[in-house]
Amino acid sequence: APATQAISVAIAPSNSTSVADAIATFPYNLAINETYVLVAEGIVSTTGYSPDATTAAGFDIKVYGLGRENANTLGNTDVLVHHGATDAPTVDVDENTAGNLVDDISYGEFSSYLELPTADYRLRVKDATGTTTVAAYLAPLATLNLDDQALVVVASGFLNPAANSNGPAFGLWVALSAGGALVELPEDLTVGTEE
Repeated sequence: APATQAISVAIAPSNSTSVADAIATFPYNLAINETYVLVAEGIVSTTGYSPDATTAAGFDIKVYGLGRENANTLGNTDVLVHHGATDAPTVDVDENTAGNLVDDISYGEFSSYLELPTADYRLRVKDATGTTTVAAYLAPLATLNLDDQALVVVASGFLNPAANSNGPAFGLWVALSAGGALVELPEDLTVGTEE
């Protein structure tokens, strides 16, 4: 994208034929030689969702201005986390051996980059008290050969699809700095009943 000049990003339905079909437009003026992470989030509809677009869950593009394209340390994978699930509470993200990775992240927020040794991890998304597991996922960074890379993990979907027009279920998706399709992290089905 061109730097140091006003640009607009218009979001339109997939069947649009011109910028006139945009449902939202966002102005930017980007700095030279910087890397940005932009995440589209929220809900457009004013009905059928909880919360709906008339609340803080309206459609937006969140910008993180200190994006990375590679890990800061060889052998690591740098991970930026974004909470984009409109009906999910403020959460923590814990890992079985590494402990608390992300503390009290709320809808619309980015974490700071996690500089993790490239390995396969088992993640627990917990409520802000750290006592109730909301969801559990595998993050196979080593298996996916993500060493020396920087990536963004986005929490999206709905914890309660039935209250949200039967939309997609909550999940974690990985965006690679090289681009391409998002990689969905698999659920960790080994979580016990008590956990």
